[in-house]
Order: sequence, then C-alpha cells, then structure tokens
Amino acid sequence: SDCHGFHRILPASDAKSSVSRANLVSTCQKCHPKANANFVRFSPHADPNDKARNPGLYYIAGFMNILVFGVFLFFGLHTALWLFRSTLEVWRRRKSPGEPEGGQDPDEGGGKNGT
Repeated sequence: SDCHGFHRILPASDAKSSVSRANLVSTCQKCHPKANANFVRFSPHADPNDKARNPGLYYIAGFMNILVFGVFLFFGLHTALWLFRSTLEVWRRRKSPGEPEGGQDPDEGGGKNGT
C-alpha cells in the first residue's frame, strides 16, 4: 500500500497532501474501511530517538545498539587476537625450522610406539 500516492508526494504540512491531518482518515480508509480518528493516531514512522513519545521503542533501540556494538567489539577483538596468535605462530616456525610439523614436541610421546 502507498499512503503518499505515486505522483503527488507532498509533505504532511501541505493541505493537498494525502497524509495531511485533514486527509489522513480518508487516505487510511482506502485500505482500512473502518479507519477512524483513533486509527490515524498510530504512528507508522515512529522515531526511536523520541523518548517522550516512544519510550518502549527508545529503550529497545538503545539496547539493540549496545548489543550490536558489543557483538562487533567482542568478535573484532577475538579476530584481532586470533590473527596476532596465528602471525606469532608463523613467525616462531620460521625462526626455529627444526620443530616438527604439527607443532608437537617430540619429548611428549606420540612416536611409533605410542609412548
């Protein structure tokens, strides 16, 4: 559905706009025949930064922003540490070429006899 129309998209402050206060009920009634003044009080474009009008949305949006930031921070740090560890491991292998493949110490067992 299109509340604004296709060709005459005007701001809600313009009296000719399909979403102006004077035309809002008739615009909504095109898709919702039982729409009335109470129906048009719903805000389909709620502002998550308006704490006074949308307190629930404000706190949920804030929580989600913190959650997303925290997840990216955690996994960004995890990736950076993993990269550091991998780079350090490659550097150590190049520095000491006598180490066996797989990084296992020959004194720890794992030989042919299983000792």
